[in-house]
Amino acid sequence: AFQARLQDNELVLQLRNAYDQKFTAFRREGVGLENVRSRLRLHFGNGQLLRLKAHEGVFTATMVLPALQNSDIE
Repeated sequence: AFQARLQDNELVLQLRNAYDQKFTAFRREGVGLENVRSRLRLHFGNGQLLRLKAHEGVFTATMVLPALQNSDIE
């Protein structure tokens, strides 16, 4: 399931996906997620805008970005 919402002047993007706990072990982030964090750091100055959580068979990725105003768009 995908959800997007404005909350406290931030754009919150959230993706939830079920996974089989027997076959999946989340030990560390792969190169793809490292690249996403690097891009967020370069663009917004913060690599912690992406949060990942695995709980009871549901993996959740949440990205919280500053909401842009019309005057901020080039």
